Amino acid sequence: MFTKDCYNAAVADLKKFCEEETHFTVEVIEDCYPLEVRFKPSISQLSFFKDDYTDKNGEVGHISVFGGIEPTVKINLKVTIGNSLLKKMISKAEAVAKLYLHYKWEEAVRKAKGLEDEENN
Repeated sequence: MFTKDCYNAAVADLKKFCEEETHFTVEVIEDCYPLEVRFKPSISQLSFFKDDYTDKNGEVGHISVFGGIEPTVKINLKVTIGNSLLKKMISKAEAVAKLYLHYKWEEAVRKAKGLEDEENN
């Protein structure tokens, strides 16, 4: 399935980007609608700062990008992040979310047409 491959490639690209160019880990949460892409700062990187970036529960917070028809962003961070990096992270997360919607749409159409078994054989 072409869109599934594109979606998987976009997820891999996002994870590689986060690993190489940010101090964030990324988690793609598919078991809900809308799809959620969650960025969490690396705790090891936070130890370099003198400020305490945790809340009263010891949580650092995260950035969530929800990809539906209208993508939304929820920022619950106790750290600062550069504007250009934040834009790039959100842009890549939105691309993943859009490809996920296309992939799920294609999957539903194939299932409705009874074509899902052909792909698995």
